[in-house]
This record gives sequence, C-alpha cells and structure tokens, in this order.
Amino acid sequence: MFVKGRLKPGATQDAAAANVRVVGARLAQAYPATNKDRVMSAVPTTDVRMLVPEAGGPIAAGGAGVMAVVGLVLLIACANVAGLLVARASSREREMCVRAAIGATRARLIQQLLVEGAVIGLSGVAVAIAVAWGMLRILVSIELPIPALPFDVSLNARVLTFAVGAAFLAGLLASLTPALKASSLSLVQALRGPAAAGASKMRRWGLREVLVTGQVALTMVLLVIAGLLLRSLGASSAADVGFNTRGLALVSFDTDMMRYSPERGRQFWDDALARAGRVPGVTHVALVSPRVPFELNFSTTGFRADDRSYPADSRGDVLQYVSVSPGYFDTLGVRVVRGRDFSAADREGMPLVAIVTEALARKYWPDGSAVGRTITMVSTSRRYEIVGVSADHKVRSVSEDATPYVHLAAAQRPATYNALLARTSGDADVALAAIRRELLAMEPRLVFVSQGTMERTFAGTLLPARVGSMLAAGFGALGTVLAAIGLYGVVAFGVSRRAREIGIRVALGAAREDVIRMILRQGVTLVAAGAIAGGLLAGLASAVLASVLFGVSAADPIAWAAAIGVLVAATSLAHLMPARRALRIDPAVTLKDS
Repeated sequence: MFVKGRLKPGATQDAAAANVRVVGARLAQAYPATNKDRVMSAVPTTDVRMLVPEAGGPIAAGGAGVMAVVGLVLLIACANVAGLLVARASSREREMCVRAAIGATRARLIQQLLVEGAVIGLSGVAVAIAVAWGMLRILVSIELPIPALPFDVSLNARVLTFAVGAAFLAGLLASLTPALKASSLSLVQALRGPAAAGASKMRRWGLREVLVTGQVALTMVLLVIAGLLLRSLGASSAADVGFNTRGLALVSFDTDMMRYSPERGRQFWDDALARAGRVPGVTHVALVSPRVPFELNFSTTGFRADDRSYPADSRGDVLQYVSVSPGYFDTLGVRVVRGRDFSAADREGMPLVAIVTEALARKYWPDGSAVGRTITMVSTSRRYEIVGVSADHKVRSVSEDATPYVHLAAAQRPATYNALLARTSGDADVALAAIRRELLAMEPRLVFVSQGTMERTFAGTLLPARVGSMLAAGFGALGTVLAAIGLYGVVAFGVSRRAREIGIRVALGAAREDVIRMILRQGVTLVAAGAIAGGLLAGLASAVLASVLFGVSAADPIAWAAAIGVLVAATSLAHLMPARRALRIDPAVTLKDS
C-alpha cells in the first residue's frame, strides 16, 4: 500500500522516515503473524520506489546503462576533438616555437591551448542545449503506452550545470595532450618545416593514430550493445506470453467512487458484464481484480500449502494472486489443464475455491495432482480448495520464468475495483469504444481508472527495452560517424603529409593500385587494431548485459556480425575521399611546391 503525505512546516524527511519506521516496528510487535519482516519506509516522491517497489532496481540500472553509453559517446567525441587538435597543433608548430623563442613559458603555451579547447567545449554545449530543448518539446508530446508517471524531463538547473561542466571538462581533456605535445616542440625541428618534422614519424604510430584506434574500439562496443539490445527486443516482441494479446479490450473503474453500497456495487458489475457481453464482436467477458497481466500493479500475500509444515512464525510463501469471475480463462485465452473453471455456484457462503497455475502445482505437489488440495491465505486464515490448474502464462514481463500464481473466485471476494476484460473477434479499439458507451449509459458519473487494449498494455512492458535499444542504436550510429570522421582525418592528414612521397612514387611509375594499397594499409591497420580491442571490451560489456537480454545470448553471432559489418562499411567510406585525393596528386606540381 502506498500512502502519500505532506511534511509539516519545519519537519524533515529524515524525522518523518524515522517515525514511520517506529510505527512499522510497533505493528510488527502487535501483529507478528502478518507483519513479521515487513518494512515500512518513507521516501520522497521523486524516488523511483514510489512507482512500484519492483521497478526501482530496473529503473536505476537502466539509467546507469544509458549514462554509460552516453559516456562512451563522449569519450569518442573527446578523442575525435583531440585528434583534430593534434593535427591543428602540427600546423602551428612554427607559431608555438616563435612564441617560446620570444619568451613565452611552456605553462603559458599550455594555458592558451587549454583555453581554446574549453571554448570549443562550451560552444558545443551551447548548440547542444538548443538542440536538446527542441528535442524535449517533441519528446513530451509523445503518448507512451504506460500510465502517466512523474518523469521530469525539463532542462532544469541541475541538468544544465551537469551539461556545462561535462562539456568544459571534455574540452580541457581533449586539448590537454595536444597542448603538452605542442608546447614541447624543438625550435630547430619546427623551423626545418613540416615535411622534415614529420618524415621521421611517417612509419610510426603517433597520438592521432592511438586516438583513432580508441574511437574504433569504443564504437565497436556501442555497436555490439545496440545489436544485442535490438535482437533482444525482437525476440521479446515475438515471444509467446501464454495467450493471444490481440483482440483483448479492458476498462477498469471503482464503484466506490460513486459511493455505491456493496449490494448495489455487485449488481452494477453483474449488469456491466451482461451489457459488455452483448456488444457486437465481443465473444467473452470477465472481471479481474486488482490487476490484469502486464499492468503496472502488483498483488501478493502469504499462502501456505496445508499439507506442508512451516515454522510457527512463518507467513508462508509470498505469492501473486488475483480474483477473477467465471469465464476469465476463456476470455484471456488460457487453458484450464486439470480440474474445472469457476462457475456461478462459487459464490459467497459456498466453500472457498482457487485455481492455481502449473508452476505452483509443480512447486508444492511435484509428484501428484494439485486438484483437491487446500491452501490457506495467511493474512485472513481463509482456506481455499484447489478445483483447477491453469496453464502458465506471463504476468509481469515477457522475461519472467513460469510464476506460481493463485486465482480466487471473485464472487467470494467482492471488490469495488475491477477490470472488465473483453475478448473480441474484431478490432479491440472499436469494441472498447462501444463498451465505454454502454457503461456510461449505465452510470454517467463513471470514472475509468484505465482503458485500452492488451496489445498496448503489453507494449508498455517492452517500452524500457524499446527505448534502450533505440538509444543504443542512435548512440552507436553517432559513435560510428565520429569514428569515421576521426579515421578520415588521420588518413587525409597522412596523405597531405606524404604528398611529396606519393608524387615521387607516381613519377617513378607506381601504379594506381599501389598508391591505393599504401593509403589503405594505414587505415586498415588502425581499424583492425581498434576492432580487436573493441571486441575484447564488447565481450566484457555483453557479459554484463547478459542478465537483461531475452531470447539471445551475449555471443549472438548476428549482432556481432552486424556490428562488424557496420564498422567495416563506415571505415571504408572514410578511406574513399583520401584515396581519391591521393590519386589526383600531380607529381610535377607536388615536387615543384616542395
């Protein structure tokens, strides 16, 4: 149960939480049979635990995963900017040496270059904030297949401070190494000219090559993550949940909102079932409380199997349960594999009955039938006879294992809040609109707590996976573009530095294929080294990711092959323009200029 409260003026959250814990401890002492090991806590409404206790961990893990991916993209961007600054520093060697010759200290030179890098970072964040503001306006307009949740996606002071700080640090880090390199140049070497300065380093890996290799490695990690998540999403969307989600419409409301008496409320629900069942296209209708499969809700309590022994103070096994009306299993599309379904005879005053899933039957009675056995709800001490066993089906998520589940007869546990579930032979949305009209005709004051189709409800459970996959794919594409730009810069810079050498080779009769092979050799070496390092890192990342994957392994060959294919295609394009430029070098012009 969730209770929202407002703090008194001057009261602190810590004091309120301490008082709540005291109340919980007193309840545990007064009612040890039902409150043993139960915890009461007070948390701010911004805490993800306020959604659903089970959602806190996944939401926090998902947020950390997204930030990790964003961090990888930021590293790729930093390496890209650093590579460009290194190339720029190479063209400013004479300037730096002249400054040093007329009295500028090394610290002064480093300071100048760091300030330039910081300006680049802050200029980038200014553009990014404008883009983010526009994208957030689009984001908040998207209707999500989940209940309204208090997600704050505004550009508040904390977000802006973090963005500005990250950009400032990124600019400094990206320019630090180029600044150190540029400030340590030899005046004599620099005055000999760029060709002489770079001649001794043509065959060796420099800082630019290392940075590009790092970009390729990180991009490989992003592409593998994106491939695995997309493959997992595809498997989740096509998974068998134990029933057909198509053709199911649902509405839920609470008759207590109209201040109905218990008798009038039960009559209203009976009439609602009858009128919904007469809607054209509707084949089956049923009630379920408090939740339908895949809704963001939960209902658990302690049960004991009466033929098993438990410690005296035990609350039994905490199991999920719902109350359903006759016809629920036919409406949902789940078979009762043993025993019988609920009937109109299962009403108040008659022996209490329950239908359990095969998973629960296997757990308690692996060697015999569950039909005819009894279980007791600890909180009420009510004993239920098991009259049927239903096939297992998914309840919370597509990735869950077969879950022990208890179905109770709704007439024996009357509830003011129910969901009306309708199986249709046609369009579920059309039937939903007709059912709404029928219910509002019965009671114009009716307030629908939820309404929709099972398809959209199920899609809501896949939303985190879909968002994660799309984000990973988007960041992977961005990382690929950045890595390709970095590779292009290194190869193009190498071509410009080796223009004289290429001109001599062509003048001596080198074939076009030889020139292309020489240009490609440098880039292919960088890509191969980066792909190998990235593959090792991606292996570690996929092992961490394995716990959230569904239907695919961390070593899924299709995802890995796709990642390698995208990387090869992008790096091939990055080689295209430098190679064409090398082929257009005129030996006569090059040798004359040099």
